[in-house]
Amino acid sequence: MTGHRARVLAVTVAAALALVSSLAGCVTIPTSGPVEQVAPRGADSDVLPQVTPSGPREGATALQVSRGYVTAMRAFPVSTEVAQEFLTDEAAGGWAPGRRTIVYSSLTTVQRDRNTVELRTRDAVALSARGTYRPDPGGRQERVRSLRLQRTDQGWRIAALPDVLLVSEGFFEQYYRPFDLYFFAATAPALVADRVWLPLGDQLATRLVQGLLAGPTRWLRGRAVTALSASADVGVSVPLRADGVADVQLGQEAAGLSATQRQLWSAQLVWTLRQVSGLEGVRVLVDGVPLEVPGAEPVQNVTAWAEYDPSGPSSRALLFGLRSGRVVTVESDSVTRLERWWGSRDAGLAEVTVERQLNRVAGTDSARRRLLAGPYGAESDRDVQTWYRSSGTLTDPQWDRTGQLWVLDRTSTETSWVVTDDRDAEHIPAGRLGSAATVGMAISPDG
Repeated sequence: MTGHRARVLAVTVAAALALVSSLAGCVTIPTSGPVEQVAPRGADSDVLPQVTPSGPREGATALQVSRGYVTAMRAFPVSTEVAQEFLTDEAAGGWAPGRRTIVYSSLTTVQRDRNTVELRTRDAVALSARGTYRPDPGGRQERVRSLRLQRTDQGWRIAALPDVLLVSEGFFEQYYRPFDLYFFAATAPALVADRVWLPLGDQLATRLVQGLLAGPTRWLRGRAVTALSASADVGVSVPLRADGVADVQLGQEAAGLSATQRQLWSAQLVWTLRQVSGLEGVRVLVDGVPLEVPGAEPVQNVTAWAEYDPSGPSSRALLFGLRSGRVVTVESDSVTRLERWWGSRDAGLAEVTVERQLNRVAGTDSARRRLLAGPYGAESDRDVQTWYRSSGTLTDPQWDRTGQLWVLDRTSTETSWVVTDDRDAEHIPAGRLGSAATVGMAISPDG
């Protein structure tokens, strides 16, 4: 954004934050040994059975080893330890299943020759290494991934395989959940959510903190920042104590954070970890010593840092609308005209938006060509300014939490969003959305 207000806010936040970013078989029924279910453990596993697949059987064929490998990837808590037993030592050392997770709707194993087994899947979803969720548009098409096997002293083992974790839709639905990593908007001291999908289990809190330290995912890169970089992720561990407190153990870099950075990092941490079932508080440790955070207790409650709520300040009680072009307040049993100019016949508005703090009002004129803005208590039209003019049609004026004004501008040649303050206006082309007959918009509360 080029507006003066955006620039000032960006500098303020950036100064406080450290930037970081033909023999076929179905595998529905295990063929390489029984799957054991044991009692669940951990707050995030209260109703989820643990699944411990068996390793390779003595004398298993190449096809059976391949099926056993697929089954072993459906371990819970999520782990590839047993799956690696189906690999040669060299393959196990180089396998990187964390690079990508594929959720399949169906999987069939087919032995192509003595040393090659194909895994034929219909992929439903792909998760990146960070947990970013991407539906597979080609899910109706069959994908083929090959395993190359070789004989070893222990029997058939997989010597070459793709760097991917394969799990079924049923497993994914049962053991994975969406979580939000919270970062700060680059233009305002407000948290924004970065959605990822992660497996439940004892390591959930650790995975969430690792996600924070890795910085925003690709879709928020450049738009969000974090107070602590990935270099503090040296051996990060987040055990959950019996009293519901998560001990976040960080490297020495965290000790070098300024007072403001410690507060911002704490807000990110608490908002992110509060999603962990059973969590009551968060304690940050550096080399085993509690990190001092100004204004915060050593154990920070999960309700702390409400001032950075991504949804913005608490909703106001007043609702606003228009009657015959005049601004009115709406209550359960009455509609009252706003005092002074905004509530007068001279206003003649087509649409209106009121700042949450009740400082300013904005709206489009009756022709929807001008965007007007002025103080809530404007006495006359001399107090109201035209912030933007259009040759087309203006729709849905809205204030964002940074005090900038947005409006949808539709002309005969293009559709764009306009963000403006009392000095500058910037056009953001709607792109392909413009050809979809865009008729309205809404600004996310987190900006």
